[in-house]
Amino acid sequence: MEYRVTIGAFDRNEFEGPISRIADRSTKNNEKEKWFKEIALRILKKNGFPKLVDGREVSRRQGVPFDLVEKGNDGLSLIEMKGSQYTFNYSKEIQSARLHHVVSELRKRNVIPRIFLLQINLQYDLYQILDSEFYSRILTRIDTKRVGRDIPFIPIVDDLIAWMADKR
Repeated sequence: MEYRVTIGAFDRNEFEGPISRIADRSTKNNEKEKWFKEIALRILKKNGFPKLVDGREVSRRQGVPFDLVEKGNDGLSLIEMKGSQYTFNYSKEIQSARLHHVVSELRKRNVIPRIFLLQINLQYDLYQILDSEFYSRILTRIDTKRVGRDIPFIPIVDDLIAWMADKR
């Protein structure tokens, strides 16, 4: 099984503010995601994702297994973002399993989302966007009957469906 990867570099000067906040030792890890998200939004818009929304705005539920969402002409896209100062990070098994449960439930409701992983590496000013086939490969190796069911995922799917139906 093959999957598509979009690889690119970004201009560090364009993101001077967010990068300095991420690098600041006083910035807590949970605060860094906000600054990585600012970088991610601009990278994704340059790569064909013009109408992105923060995943937490769509569903304020606990355990939302994606960071960004887009409803466009191509349908629904769910995007997980992993930012790092020094490497490319991946989702942990539990988060991937939760994403599998959300996607499976969406498919039961005739919504076929595209899934992407955006990895940002600040050390080399690089990013990678891995497409849905990457997750297909990962999810075939996770015991989804056992993992990721402790936090309800149906309300997240209900929120996504309602948001997609909203014409605003």
